[in-house]
Amino acid sequence: MKFLKSIATATALSLLVIAPVNAAPIKAGSVCTKPNQQQKSAGQTLVCKKSGKKFVWRIKVDKPATPPTTPVTPTPEVKRLAVYAGGAGGSQAMSFELPVSVVPAPANTNLKLWVYHPKFKNQSLRSPGIWLRKTGEEWKWFPNGNPDGSMYFNIAPGSYIFDTVEPDNNTKDFSRRTYSLTVSAAGVASVVGLKPNTAGFYTVSVNDQTNRAPAFVPTSRCQILDRDVNRGMNVGFGKSANRLTSQGVVKALILPIDFASLPGTGVPAEIFYNMATKMDTYFKEMSNNRVSFDFQVLPTWHRANFDPAIYKLGQWNGGDPHSYYKSALASADPVVDYSLFDVVYVLSPKTVPWSLIAYGPAFPTDISTEDGSVKNGTFSGADAYQQNDTVAWQWMAHETGHLFGIFDLYTISPQASTYGVWDLMANNWGDYLELNSWNRYIQGWLTDNQVRCLEPNQLSTPVEVTIDRLNYRNNEVKAAVVRLSDTKVLVAEVRRSGGYDKMPENLEGVLVYTVDTTIESIKGGYQVQRRVGSTNPDFIDAALRPGDKVRVGNVTVEVVSRGSQGDVVRFSN
Repeated sequence: MKFLKSIATATALSLLVIAPVNAAPIKAGSVCTKPNQQQKSAGQTLVCKKSGKKFVWRIKVDKPATPPTTPVTPTPEVKRLAVYAGGAGGSQAMSFELPVSVVPAPANTNLKLWVYHPKFKNQSLRSPGIWLRKTGEEWKWFPNGNPDGSMYFNIAPGSYIFDTVEPDNNTKDFSRRTYSLTVSAAGVASVVGLKPNTAGFYTVSVNDQTNRAPAFVPTSRCQILDRDVNRGMNVGFGKSANRLTSQGVVKALILPIDFASLPGTGVPAEIFYNMATKMDTYFKEMSNNRVSFDFQVLPTWHRANFDPAIYKLGQWNGGDPHSYYKSALASADPVVDYSLFDVVYVLSPKTVPWSLIAYGPAFPTDISTEDGSVKNGTFSGADAYQQNDTVAWQWMAHETGHLFGIFDLYTISPQASTYGVWDLMANNWGDYLELNSWNRYIQGWLTDNQVRCLEPNQLSTPVEVTIDRLNYRNNEVKAAVVRLSDTKVLVAEVRRSGGYDKMPENLEGVLVYTVDTTIESIKGGYQVQRRVGSTNPDFIDAALRPGDKVRVGNVTVEVVSRGSQGDVVRFSN
Protein backbone atom coordinates (compact mmCIF):
# COMPACT_ATOMS: atom_id res chain seq x y z
CA MET A 1 0.00 0.00 0.00
CA LYS A 2 2.86 2.29 0.78
CA PHE A 3 4.24 1.58 -2.76
CA LEU A 4 0.97 2.47 -4.49
CA LYS A 5 0.75 5.66 -2.47
CA SER A 6 4.20 6.65 -3.64
CA ILE A 7 3.21 6.16 -7.29
CA ALA A 8 0.12 8.26 -6.89
CA THR A 9 2.12 11.03 -5.30
CA ALA A 10 4.70 11.02 -8.13
CA THR A 11 1.97 11.14 -10.78
CA ALA A 12 0.36 14.10 -9.13
CA LEU A 13 3.67 15.95 -9.02
CA SER A 14 4.26 15.16 -12.71
CA LEU A 15 0.88 16.59 -13.65
CA LEU A 16 1.70 19.73 -11.76
CA VAL A 17 4.93 20.22 -13.85
CA ILE A 18 3.36 19.96 -17.40
CA ALA A 19 0.21 21.87 -16.72
CA PRO A 20 -0.23 25.02 -18.98
CA VAL A 21 1.15 28.17 -17.56
CA ASN A 22 0.22 31.74 -18.70
CA ALA A 23 3.81 32.90 -19.27
CA ALA A 24 4.60 36.62 -19.59
CA PRO A 25 4.95 37.83 -23.28
CA ILE A 26 8.43 38.21 -24.73
CA LYS A 27 9.46 41.78 -25.22
CA ALA A 28 11.72 43.11 -27.96
CA GLY A 29 15.12 43.87 -26.49
CA SER A 30 14.95 41.21 -23.82
CA VAL A 31 17.70 38.64 -23.56
CA CYS A 32 17.52 35.41 -25.55
CA THR A 33 19.89 32.48 -25.75
CA LYS A 34 19.54 30.70 -29.12
CA PRO A 35 20.70 32.65 -32.17
CA ASN A 36 18.03 32.97 -34.93
CA GLN A 37 15.37 31.33 -32.78
CA GLN A 38 11.93 32.76 -33.58
CA GLN A 39 8.95 33.25 -31.26
CA LYS A 40 5.47 34.69 -31.67
CA SER A 41 4.55 37.28 -29.09
CA ALA A 42 1.66 39.73 -29.06
CA GLY A 43 0.99 39.18 -32.78
CA GLN A 44 4.60 39.79 -33.75
CA THR A 45 7.41 37.51 -34.76
CA LEU A 46 10.63 38.01 -32.88
CA VAL A 47 13.99 36.60 -33.77
CA CYS A 48 17.00 36.13 -31.57
CA LYS A 49 19.89 38.29 -32.83
CA LYS A 50 23.28 39.20 -31.43
CA SER A 51 23.63 42.68 -30.05
CA GLY A 52 27.10 43.50 -28.76
CA LYS A 53 28.18 40.60 -26.53
CA LYS A 54 24.71 39.18 -25.90
CA PHE A 55 21.67 38.01 -27.83
CA VAL A 56 18.35 39.86 -27.67
CA TRP A 57 14.93 39.54 -29.26
CA ARG A 58 14.32 41.68 -32.35
CA ILE A 59 11.10 42.20 -34.24
CA LYS A 60 11.37 40.41 -37.54
CA VAL A 61 10.75 42.66 -40.56
CA ASP A 62 9.70 40.71 -43.63
CA LYS A 63 11.18 41.94 -46.93
CA PRO A 64 8.58 42.90 -49.51
CA ALA A 65 8.12 40.38 -52.27
CA THR A 66 10.09 41.19 -55.44
CA PRO A 67 7.76 41.42 -58.41
CA PRO A 68 8.73 39.36 -61.45
CA THR A 69 10.84 41.31 -63.93
CA THR A 70 9.74 41.80 -67.55
CA PRO A 71 12.56 41.47 -70.10
CA VAL A 72 13.33 44.88 -71.64
CA THR A 73 13.81 44.89 -75.41
CA PRO A 74 16.61 47.32 -76.25
CA THR A 75 15.58 50.16 -78.56
CA PRO A 76 17.39 49.77 -81.87
CA GLU A 77 19.83 52.51 -82.72
CA VAL A 78 18.37 54.95 -85.22
CA LYS A 79 20.87 55.54 -88.02
CA ARG A 80 21.04 58.97 -89.61
CA LEU A 81 22.93 60.77 -92.32
CA ALA A 82 24.93 63.86 -91.47
CA VAL A 83 22.77 67.00 -91.44
CA TYR A 84 23.65 69.95 -93.65
CA ALA A 85 24.91 72.98 -91.74
CA GLY A 86 26.68 74.90 -94.49
CA GLY A 87 24.57 78.03 -94.54
CA ALA A 88 22.84 79.88 -97.35
CA GLY A 89 25.80 80.20 -99.69
CA GLY A 90 26.88 83.01 -101.92
CA SER A 91 24.98 85.70 -103.76
CA GLN A 92 24.47 86.26 -107.46
CA ALA A 93 27.49 86.84 -109.62
CA MET A 94 27.81 90.15 -111.42
CA SER A 95 27.81 90.25 -115.21
CA PHE A 96 30.94 91.98 -116.44
CA GLU A 97 30.96 95.16 -118.50
CA LEU A 98 30.98 94.57 -122.25
CA PRO A 99 34.46 94.78 -123.81
CA VAL A 100 33.07 95.74 -127.22
CA SER A 101 30.52 98.14 -128.64
CA VAL A 102 27.21 96.55 -129.59
CA VAL A 103 24.20 97.52 -131.68
CA PRO A 104 21.53 99.36 -129.66
CA ALA A 105 18.66 97.36 -128.18
CA PRO A 106 15.16 97.64 -129.72
CA ALA A 107 12.65 99.64 -127.70
CA ASN A 108 10.58 96.65 -126.58
CA THR A 109 13.54 94.62 -125.22
CA ASN A 110 13.26 93.18 -121.71
CA LEU A 111 16.14 90.66 -121.93
CA LYS A 112 19.61 91.60 -123.11
CA LEU A 113 22.29 88.91 -123.43
CA TRP A 114 25.92 89.04 -124.48
CA VAL A 115 27.35 85.60 -125.33
CA TYR A 116 31.09 85.39 -124.83
CA HIS A 117 33.75 82.83 -125.69
CA PRO A 118 34.23 80.50 -122.64
CA LYS A 119 38.02 80.88 -122.81
CA PHE A 120 38.22 84.53 -123.78
CA LYS A 121 35.73 86.80 -122.06
CA ASN A 122 36.72 89.75 -124.24
CA GLN A 123 35.54 87.95 -127.39
CA SER A 124 32.05 87.44 -128.78
CA LEU A 125 31.18 83.80 -129.38
CA ARG A 126 29.05 84.74 -132.43
CA SER A 127 26.34 82.39 -131.24
CA PRO A 128 23.34 82.28 -133.62
CA GLY A 129 20.59 82.37 -130.96
CA ILE A 130 19.12 80.55 -127.97
CA TRP A 131 16.72 77.70 -127.32
CA LEU A 132 14.01 78.85 -124.90
CA ARG A 133 11.51 76.73 -123.00
CA LYS A 134 8.69 78.04 -120.87
CA THR A 135 7.66 75.83 -117.98
CA GLY A 136 5.11 73.29 -119.20
CA GLU A 137 5.73 74.05 -122.89
CA GLU A 138 8.04 72.86 -125.66
CA TRP A 139 11.45 74.22 -126.68
CA LYS A 140 11.41 77.11 -129.15
CA TRP A 141 14.27 78.42 -131.26
CA PHE A 142 15.04 82.15 -131.13
CA PRO A 143 17.55 83.04 -133.91
CA ASN A 144 18.64 86.40 -132.60
CA GLY A 145 22.42 86.49 -132.48
CA ASN A 146 24.34 89.57 -133.66
CA PRO A 147 27.98 89.32 -134.82
CA ASP A 148 29.01 91.51 -131.89
CA GLY A 149 27.64 88.91 -129.43
CA SER A 150 24.51 90.80 -128.39
CA MET A 151 21.02 89.29 -128.30
CA TYR A 152 17.77 91.13 -127.60
CA PHE A 153 14.41 89.62 -126.68
CA ASN A 154 10.96 90.55 -125.49
CA ILE A 155 9.90 87.64 -123.28
CA ALA A 156 6.40 87.24 -121.84
CA PRO A 157 5.99 86.82 -118.05
CA GLY A 158 6.68 83.32 -116.76
CA SER A 159 9.36 80.84 -115.72
CA TYR A 160 11.83 79.60 -118.35
CA ILE A 161 15.06 77.83 -119.04
CA PHE A 162 17.25 78.69 -122.02
CA ASP A 163 20.27 77.13 -123.68
CA THR A 164 23.08 79.12 -125.18
CA VAL A 165 24.15 77.59 -128.50
CA GLU A 166 27.55 76.70 -129.93
CA PRO A 167 28.66 78.68 -133.03
CA ASP A 168 28.66 77.00 -136.45
CA ASN A 169 27.40 73.72 -134.91
CA ASN A 170 30.83 73.24 -133.35
CA THR A 171 29.88 70.54 -130.84
CA LYS A 172 33.47 69.29 -130.67
CA ASP A 173 34.75 72.35 -128.83
CA PHE A 174 31.54 73.60 -127.21
CA SER A 175 28.36 72.33 -125.61
CA ARG A 176 25.23 74.22 -124.67
CA ARG A 177 24.87 75.74 -121.23
CA THR A 178 21.47 75.98 -119.53
CA TYR A 179 20.30 79.01 -117.57
CA SER A 180 17.12 79.71 -115.61
CA LEU A 181 15.09 82.77 -116.45
CA THR A 182 12.10 84.40 -114.77
CA VAL A 183 10.03 87.28 -116.14
CA SER A 184 7.83 89.08 -113.62
CA ALA A 185 4.26 90.20 -114.27
CA ALA A 186 5.70 93.67 -114.86
CA GLY A 187 7.95 92.26 -117.59
CA VAL A 188 11.25 92.41 -115.68
CA ALA A 189 13.57 89.57 -116.76
CA SER A 190 16.07 87.98 -114.34
CA VAL A 191 18.66 85.27 -115.01
CA VAL A 192 19.15 83.01 -111.98
CA GLY A 193 22.64 83.31 -110.52
CA LEU A 194 23.48 86.53 -112.36
CA LYS A 195 23.06 90.23 -111.91
CA PRO A 196 23.01 92.45 -115.01
CA ASN A 197 25.88 94.85 -115.66
CA THR A 198 25.40 98.62 -115.65
CA ALA A 199 24.10 98.52 -119.24
CA GLY A 200 21.49 95.88 -118.32
CA PHE A 201 23.24 92.97 -120.09
CA TYR A 202 23.53 89.45 -118.72
CA THR A 203 26.87 87.97 -119.82
CA VAL A 204 26.44 84.26 -120.60
CA SER A 205 28.44 81.58 -122.42
CA VAL A 206 28.58 77.94 -123.49
CA ASN A 207 30.58 75.06 -121.99
CA ASP A 208 34.15 74.50 -123.08
CA GLN A 209 34.35 70.92 -124.37
CA THR A 210 38.10 71.18 -124.81
CA ASN A 211 38.38 70.47 -121.06
CA ARG A 212 37.41 66.88 -121.81
CA ALA A 213 40.80 65.62 -120.67
CA PRO A 214 42.58 66.44 -123.95
CA ALA A 215 45.87 65.40 -122.39
CA PHE A 216 44.67 61.81 -121.96
CA VAL A 217 47.34 59.44 -123.25
CA PRO A 218 46.40 55.76 -123.54
CA THR A 219 48.57 53.40 -121.55
CA SER A 220 47.25 50.39 -123.44
CA ARG A 221 46.24 49.76 -127.04
CA CYS A 222 42.85 48.69 -125.74
CA GLN A 223 42.13 52.13 -124.27
CA ILE A 224 40.25 53.35 -127.33
CA LEU A 225 39.27 57.01 -127.17
CA ASP A 226 35.73 58.24 -126.61
CA ARG A 227 33.92 59.63 -129.65
CA ASP A 228 31.75 62.05 -127.65
CA VAL A 229 28.48 60.73 -129.08
CA ASN A 230 26.79 61.74 -125.81
CA ARG A 231 28.15 65.02 -124.50
CA GLY A 232 28.94 64.76 -120.82
CA MET A 233 29.22 60.94 -120.72
CA ASN A 234 31.81 58.58 -122.15
CA VAL A 235 31.89 55.05 -123.48
CA GLY A 236 35.60 55.18 -124.29
CA PHE A 237 38.61 56.77 -122.64
CA GLY A 238 39.00 60.47 -121.93
CA LYS A 239 36.52 61.27 -119.19
CA SER A 240 34.78 64.63 -119.01
CA ALA A 241 36.28 66.86 -116.33
CA ASN A 242 32.77 67.75 -115.14
CA ARG A 243 31.70 64.24 -114.14
CA LEU A 244 32.05 62.80 -110.67
CA THR A 245 35.57 61.88 -109.71
CA SER A 246 36.42 58.20 -110.02
CA GLN A 247 39.16 58.48 -107.41
CA GLY A 248 38.48 59.96 -103.97
CA VAL A 249 35.52 61.31 -102.02
CA VAL A 250 32.37 62.66 -103.69
CA LYS A 251 30.63 65.41 -101.70
CA ALA A 252 26.90 64.71 -102.01
CA LEU A 253 23.84 66.68 -100.88
CA ILE A 254 20.36 65.25 -100.47
CA LEU A 255 17.69 67.91 -100.93
CA PRO A 256 14.46 66.43 -99.49
CA ILE A 257 11.70 68.36 -101.23
CA ASP A 258 7.95 68.17 -100.66
CA PHE A 259 4.88 70.00 -101.89
CA ALA A 260 1.63 71.38 -100.56
CA SER A 261 -0.12 68.53 -102.38
CA LEU A 262 2.42 65.95 -101.16
CA PRO A 263 3.82 66.77 -97.71
CA GLY A 264 6.80 64.82 -96.48
CA THR A 265 6.74 63.05 -93.13
CA GLY A 266 9.50 61.81 -90.87
CA VAL A 267 13.13 62.82 -90.54
CA PRO A 268 14.95 62.93 -93.91
CA ALA A 269 18.29 61.97 -92.34
CA GLU A 270 16.67 58.71 -91.24
CA ILE A 271 14.40 58.12 -94.22
CA PHE A 272 17.18 58.27 -96.83
CA TYR A 273 19.90 56.61 -94.76
CA ASN A 274 19.58 53.16 -96.35
CA MET A 275 19.33 54.52 -99.88
CA ALA A 276 22.45 56.65 -99.53
CA THR A 277 24.69 54.29 -97.57
CA LYS A 278 23.87 51.22 -99.65
CA MET A 279 24.61 53.15 -102.82
CA ASP A 280 27.90 54.29 -101.31
CA THR A 281 28.78 50.69 -100.43
CA TYR A 282 27.97 49.59 -103.98
CA PHE A 283 30.42 52.01 -105.60
CA LYS A 284 33.08 51.21 -103.03
CA GLU A 285 32.74 47.58 -104.13
CA MET A 286 32.73 48.36 -107.85
CA SER A 287 35.75 50.66 -107.58
CA ASN A 288 37.70 48.42 -105.21
CA ASN A 289 37.52 51.22 -102.61
CA ARG A 290 38.81 53.90 -104.98
CA VAL A 291 35.74 56.11 -104.59
CA SER A 292 33.25 56.86 -101.81
CA PHE A 293 30.44 59.31 -101.00
CA ASP A 294 30.20 61.80 -98.14
CA PHE A 295 26.48 62.56 -97.74
CA GLN A 296 24.73 65.48 -96.09
CA VAL A 297 20.98 66.08 -96.00
CA LEU A 298 18.81 69.06 -95.09
CA PRO A 299 17.45 68.62 -91.55
CA THR A 300 13.79 68.97 -92.59
CA TRP A 301 11.67 68.73 -95.71
CA HIS A 302 12.02 71.77 -97.95
CA ARG A 303 8.61 72.93 -99.14
CA ALA A 304 8.87 73.75 -102.86
CA ASN A 305 7.56 77.08 -104.06
CA PHE A 306 5.98 75.50 -107.15
CA ASP A 307 3.45 72.82 -108.10
CA PRO A 308 5.25 69.80 -109.64
CA ALA A 309 2.18 68.97 -111.73
CA ILE A 310 3.02 71.78 -114.16
CA TYR A 311 6.02 69.79 -115.42
CA LYS A 312 3.84 66.88 -116.65
CA LEU A 313 6.11 64.13 -115.37
CA GLY A 314 3.36 61.54 -114.93
CA GLN A 315 4.65 59.17 -117.59
CA TRP A 316 8.06 57.69 -118.31
CA ASN A 317 10.28 59.91 -120.45
CA GLY A 318 7.61 62.59 -120.66
CA GLY A 319 7.19 66.16 -119.53
CA ASP A 320 9.92 68.63 -118.66
CA PRO A 321 12.29 67.01 -116.13
CA HIS A 322 15.05 69.55 -116.76
CA SER A 323 12.86 72.48 -115.69
CA TYR A 324 11.58 70.54 -112.68
CA TYR A 325 15.11 69.87 -111.45
CA LYS A 326 16.15 73.48 -112.00
CA SER A 327 13.05 74.72 -110.15
CA ALA A 328 13.82 72.43 -107.21
CA LEU A 329 17.38 73.75 -106.97
CA ALA A 330 16.18 77.34 -107.27
CA SER A 331 13.55 76.83 -104.57
CA ALA A 332 16.21 75.81 -102.04
CA ASP A 333 18.88 78.23 -103.30
CA PRO A 334 18.25 80.70 -100.45
CA VAL A 335 19.12 78.07 -97.82
CA VAL A 336 21.80 75.95 -99.53
CA ASP A 337 25.35 76.62 -100.70
CA TYR A 338 25.58 74.33 -103.71
CA SER A 339 29.23 75.17 -104.25
CA LEU A 340 30.08 72.80 -101.37
CA PHE A 341 28.93 69.73 -103.29
CA ASP A 342 29.80 67.64 -106.33
CA VAL A 343 26.30 66.22 -106.76
CA VAL A 344 22.79 67.13 -105.60
CA TYR A 345 20.02 64.53 -105.19
CA VAL A 346 16.51 66.04 -105.11
CA LEU A 347 14.42 63.41 -103.34
CA SER A 348 10.64 63.50 -103.03
CA PRO A 349 8.53 61.71 -100.37
CA LYS A 350 8.34 57.98 -100.95
CA THR A 351 4.57 58.27 -101.28
CA VAL A 352 4.94 60.20 -104.55
CA PRO A 353 2.37 58.82 -107.03
CA TRP A 354 3.25 57.77 -110.56
CA SER A 355 0.72 60.25 -111.88
CA LEU A 356 2.70 63.15 -110.40
CA ILE A 357 6.37 62.18 -110.90
CA ALA A 358 6.83 58.85 -112.64
CA TYR A 359 10.59 58.81 -113.09
CA GLY A 360 13.80 60.59 -112.14
CA PRO A 361 16.56 61.03 -114.73
CA ALA A 362 20.15 62.09 -114.20
CA PHE A 363 21.56 65.48 -115.20
CA PRO A 364 25.23 65.26 -116.22
CA THR A 365 25.12 68.90 -117.26
CA ASP A 366 25.51 72.41 -115.89
CA ILE A 367 22.57 73.88 -113.94
CA SER A 368 23.07 77.52 -112.93
CA THR A 369 22.45 78.58 -109.32
CA GLU A 370 23.41 81.55 -107.18
CA ASP A 371 26.39 79.51 -105.96
CA GLY A 372 27.68 78.64 -109.42
CA SER A 373 26.88 75.61 -111.55
CA VAL A 374 25.58 72.29 -110.24
CA LYS A 375 27.24 69.91 -112.70
CA ASN A 376 25.80 66.60 -111.51
CA GLY A 377 22.42 65.70 -110.10
CA THR A 378 19.18 63.75 -110.30
CA PHE A 379 15.71 63.69 -108.77
CA SER A 380 13.52 60.84 -107.63
CA GLY A 381 10.11 59.83 -108.87
CA ALA A 382 7.86 56.90 -108.11
CA ASP A 383 10.25 54.61 -110.00
CA ALA A 384 12.83 55.03 -107.23
CA TYR A 385 10.45 53.50 -104.69
CA GLN A 386 8.54 51.04 -106.89
CA GLN A 387 10.06 48.02 -105.20
CA ASN A 388 10.70 48.77 -101.53
CA ASP A 389 13.09 50.72 -99.37
CA THR A 390 15.67 47.94 -99.30
CA VAL A 391 16.41 48.31 -103.02
CA ALA A 392 15.74 52.03 -103.59
CA TRP A 393 19.53 52.43 -103.56
CA GLN A 394 19.61 50.63 -106.92
CA TRP A 395 17.75 53.50 -108.57
CA MET A 396 20.16 55.99 -106.99
CA ALA A 397 23.18 53.93 -108.05
CA HIS A 398 21.96 53.67 -111.66
CA GLU A 399 21.43 57.42 -112.00
CA THR A 400 24.74 58.08 -110.26
CA GLY A 401 26.37 55.82 -112.84
CA HIS A 402 25.42 58.43 -115.46
CA LEU A 403 27.00 61.10 -113.28
CA PHE A 404 30.25 59.13 -113.43
CA GLY A 405 29.75 59.27 -117.21
CA ILE A 406 28.46 55.73 -117.86
CA PHE A 407 25.92 55.01 -120.63
CA ASP A 408 22.54 53.30 -120.38
CA LEU A 409 22.90 49.76 -121.73
CA TYR A 410 19.23 49.06 -122.42
CA THR A 411 17.40 49.88 -125.63
CA ILE A 412 13.91 51.25 -126.20
CA SER A 413 11.25 49.51 -128.27
CA PRO A 414 11.03 48.96 -131.18
CA GLN A 415 14.81 48.48 -131.11
CA ALA A 416 15.65 44.98 -129.92
CA SER A 417 17.80 44.49 -126.84
CA THR A 418 21.50 44.08 -127.54
CA TYR A 419 22.95 43.64 -124.06
CA GLY A 420 20.20 42.22 -121.89
CA VAL A 421 20.40 42.55 -118.11
CA TRP A 422 24.09 42.01 -117.36
CA ASP A 423 24.79 45.35 -115.65
CA LEU A 424 23.24 47.84 -113.24
CA MET A 425 23.16 50.28 -116.17
CA ALA A 426 21.08 47.80 -118.17
CA ASN A 427 18.48 46.91 -115.53
CA ASN A 428 18.81 48.29 -112.03
CA TRP A 429 15.88 46.18 -110.76
CA GLY A 430 17.36 42.88 -111.90
CA ASP A 431 19.64 40.25 -110.41
CA TYR A 432 22.76 41.13 -112.43
CA LEU A 433 23.98 44.34 -110.82
CA GLU A 434 27.75 44.10 -111.08
CA LEU A 435 29.17 46.80 -113.34
CA ASN A 436 30.78 45.07 -116.28
CA SER A 437 34.53 45.12 -116.70
CA TRP A 438 34.56 47.67 -119.55
CA ASN A 439 32.58 50.20 -117.49
CA ARG A 440 35.02 49.71 -114.64
CA TYR A 441 38.01 49.99 -116.94
CA ILE A 442 36.98 53.35 -118.44
CA GLN A 443 36.44 54.67 -114.90
CA GLY A 444 39.90 53.58 -113.79
CA TRP A 445 38.44 51.00 -111.42
CA LEU A 446 40.30 48.24 -113.22
CA THR A 447 43.97 48.76 -114.02
CA ASP A 448 45.88 47.72 -117.14
CA ASN A 449 47.27 44.81 -115.11
CA GLN A 450 43.72 43.54 -114.63
CA VAL A 451 42.78 43.78 -118.31
CA ARG A 452 44.67 41.52 -120.73
CA CYS A 453 44.88 43.52 -123.96
CA LEU A 454 45.02 41.61 -127.25
CA GLU A 455 44.92 42.47 -130.96
CA PRO A 456 43.76 40.22 -133.80
CA ASN A 457 47.23 40.11 -135.39
CA GLN A 458 48.53 38.51 -132.18
CA LEU A 459 46.12 35.60 -132.41
CA SER A 460 47.50 33.54 -135.31
CA THR A 461 48.83 31.41 -132.48
CA PRO A 462 46.01 30.92 -129.95
CA VAL A 463 46.38 32.83 -126.71
CA GLU A 464 44.91 31.47 -123.48
CA VAL A 465 44.01 33.85 -120.67
CA THR A 466 42.97 32.89 -117.13
CA ILE A 467 40.22 35.33 -116.18
CA ASP A 468 39.23 35.75 -112.54
CA ARG A 469 35.52 35.97 -111.70
CA LEU A 470 34.36 39.57 -111.84
CA ASN A 471 32.68 39.65 -108.42
CA TYR A 472 35.83 38.69 -106.51
CA ARG A 473 37.37 41.83 -104.98
CA ASN A 474 41.04 41.40 -105.72
CA ASN A 475 43.72 42.54 -108.16
CA GLU A 476 43.67 39.54 -110.50
CA VAL A 477 42.94 39.69 -114.25
CA LYS A 478 39.23 40.51 -114.60
CA ALA A 479 38.84 40.76 -118.37
CA ALA A 480 40.42 40.10 -121.71
CA VAL A 481 39.91 42.83 -124.31
CA VAL A 482 40.55 42.46 -128.04
CA ARG A 483 40.99 45.74 -129.91
CA LEU A 484 38.97 45.26 -133.09
CA SER A 485 39.43 48.83 -134.40
CA ASP A 486 39.96 52.40 -133.23
CA THR A 487 36.30 52.50 -132.20
CA LYS A 488 35.40 48.95 -131.21
CA VAL A 489 36.55 46.31 -128.72
CA LEU A 490 35.58 42.77 -127.78
CA VAL A 491 35.43 42.01 -124.05
CA ALA A 492 35.35 38.68 -122.18
CA GLU A 493 34.68 38.43 -118.43
CA VAL A 494 33.67 35.69 -116.00
CA ARG A 495 30.25 36.07 -114.36
CA ARG A 496 29.33 33.89 -111.38
CA SER A 497 26.70 34.20 -108.70
CA GLY A 498 27.96 36.28 -105.79
CA GLY A 499 28.55 39.89 -104.93
CA TYR A 500 25.75 41.82 -106.66
CA ASP A 501 25.02 39.04 -109.18
CA LYS A 502 22.42 36.34 -108.51
CA MET A 503 22.10 33.55 -111.03
CA PRO A 504 21.68 29.77 -111.10
CA GLU A 505 24.87 27.81 -111.66
CA ASN A 506 23.78 26.61 -115.10
CA LEU A 507 23.68 30.24 -116.34
CA GLU A 508 27.13 31.17 -115.04
CA GLY A 509 29.96 31.50 -117.53
CA VAL A 510 32.07 33.79 -119.69
CA LEU A 511 30.16 36.82 -120.92
CA VAL A 512 31.43 38.01 -124.31
CA TYR A 513 30.32 41.37 -125.72
CA THR A 514 31.47 44.14 -128.03
CA VAL A 515 31.56 47.88 -127.33
CA ASP A 516 31.21 50.36 -130.20
CA THR A 517 32.14 53.91 -129.19
CA THR A 518 30.36 55.43 -132.22
CA ILE A 519 26.92 54.44 -130.91
CA GLU A 520 25.25 56.69 -128.36
CA SER A 521 23.58 55.74 -125.08
CA ILE A 522 20.41 53.58 -125.29
CA LYS A 523 21.13 52.80 -128.96
CA GLY A 524 22.80 49.40 -128.56
CA GLY A 525 26.51 50.14 -128.45
CA TYR A 526 27.11 47.16 -126.17
CA GLN A 527 26.31 43.84 -127.92
CA VAL A 528 26.38 40.46 -126.10
CA GLN A 529 27.60 37.53 -128.21
CA ARG A 530 25.37 34.50 -127.66
CA ARG A 531 26.51 30.92 -127.13
CA VAL A 532 24.94 28.34 -129.43
CA GLY A 533 21.35 27.70 -128.33
CA SER A 534 20.93 31.01 -126.50
CA THR A 535 17.50 32.49 -127.17
CA ASN A 536 16.49 34.44 -124.05
CA PRO A 537 15.62 38.05 -125.01
CA ASP A 538 17.48 39.29 -121.90
CA PHE A 539 20.58 37.23 -122.82
CA ILE A 540 20.62 35.48 -119.43
CA ASP A 541 21.50 32.19 -121.20
CA ALA A 542 24.22 33.74 -123.36
CA ALA A 543 27.33 33.20 -121.18
CA LEU A 544 29.81 30.64 -122.54
CA ARG A 545 30.66 27.44 -120.68
CA PRO A 546 33.54 25.00 -121.27
CA GLY A 547 33.46 23.86 -124.89
CA ASP A 548 31.39 26.84 -126.09
CA LYS A 549 32.81 29.26 -128.62
CA VAL A 550 31.72 32.38 -130.50
CA ARG A 551 33.25 34.15 -133.47
CA VAL A 552 33.29 37.95 -133.84
CA GLY A 553 34.79 39.12 -137.12
CA ASN A 554 37.97 37.12 -137.48
CA VAL A 555 38.36 36.47 -133.74
CA THR A 556 37.23 33.23 -132.05
CA VAL A 557 36.61 33.09 -128.31
CA GLU A 558 36.43 29.65 -126.68
CA VAL A 559 36.09 28.62 -123.04
CA VAL A 560 38.71 25.94 -122.35
CA SER A 561 37.99 25.15 -118.70
CA ARG A 562 36.21 26.35 -115.58
CA GLY A 563 37.94 26.68 -112.21
CA SER A 564 36.72 27.50 -108.73
CA GLN A 565 37.82 31.12 -109.08
CA GLY A 566 37.74 31.74 -112.82
CA ASP A 567 37.91 30.34 -116.34
CA VAL A 568 40.57 29.73 -118.98
CA VAL A 569 39.58 31.39 -122.25
CA ARG A 570 41.29 30.86 -125.62
CA PHE A 571 41.47 33.59 -128.27
CA SER A 572 42.42 32.79 -131.85
CA ASN A 573 41.99 33.82 -135.48
